[in-house]
Amino acid sequence: MPLDTIRVRGELSNASHRAHVSSYTACVYDIGLGNIDLCLGDFWGTPDRYALGVASFVQIDDEAIRLVVPLRNNEESFWDLAVKPFRQFSLHLWGMLAGIIIVVSFAMIIFEYGQSEGDFENSGVATDMLNSMYLAMSSMYSGICFKPVTVSGRLVALGYGTFIVIVFASFTAETASYVIMKQMEKTIDSLEAALRNGNSICFSTGMSLMAETKYDRFAKLGVEIDSFYFSEYASAMDTGLCDFALVANRLLTDECERGESCNFKIVGGPVLSFPVGY
Repeated sequence: MPLDTIRVRGELSNASHRAHVSSYTACVYDIGLGNIDLCLGDFWGTPDRYALGVASFVQIDDEAIRLVVPLRNNEESFWDLAVKPFRQFSLHLWGMLAGIIIVVSFAMIIFEYGQSEGDFENSGVATDMLNSMYLAMSSMYSGICFKPVTVSGRLVALGYGTFIVIVFASFTAETASYVIMKQMEKTIDSLEAALRNGNSICFSTGMSLMAETKYDRFAKLGVEIDSFYFSEYASAMDTGLCDFALVANRLLTDECERGESCNFKIVGGPVLSFPVGY
């Protein structure tokens, strides 16, 4: 075909964009509609583009698609180490626990103050209030420290003890879950492991058919991005749109050689392979 007869269009037709999310597939579709003569670029020869049956494909290479994950910063500051034991509960929950300790302290003073052989017999209101706070806080770590003598005081102590058991059971469960999730996060070394773990995966719209056919959970966990630039996938992972991404190996390599997006790494072997051409 003479070069001066090739029609050049800066934008694809609206009909192609409505029919296909991927701009690359939409370009092939535009050939079928007769709007353009060819799509020039490093296209993937995907099954859905072949299925259109409207254009020939000249293969020049094969491109492997691999899983990319963010590099984790394992260095923890003193502050990180100091607050780590408290991360299992939210700030609001810790505030509620502090409030309950204060309420129990006041309740024990009200019911037990001035009682013979009790904790708050005759030391003065201020001293007994501080002592009640101390006993309530100590009870969280070593069991009920109060020695109530009234029926009301014993009921408060019994309810407080039950509450402490529930808190410790919940804290233990949350700690175990936190440790397990951290361990699973460290052992993600393949797409199969990521899908089993329920991690979301960003991927190019052009690979959706092959990926969803090969991996059962991909249709649920996959997040489509119509872009051929790794910076778009890096941004998606940084903002939490997805946990990991499927990209061509050279995209990350080229990006890092420019001094950008070097805080990501490729794990596992190729998960998909596409012929590349024009």
